[in-house]
Amino acid sequence: MAREYGLATLSGLVRLFRIAPVSTEMLLNHISHKALGLPRSY
Repeated sequence: MAREYGLATLSGLVRLFRIAPVSTEMLLNHISHKALGLPRSY
């Protein structure tokens, strides 16, 4: 069920935010690469 709604990905991002300081640009790059299939830009 978590994969159907994309919660598995979100839980990993939330855990990353708690551990390391992540900029908004890094987060948007990750989303564009994983969800939209765009090439990596970092």
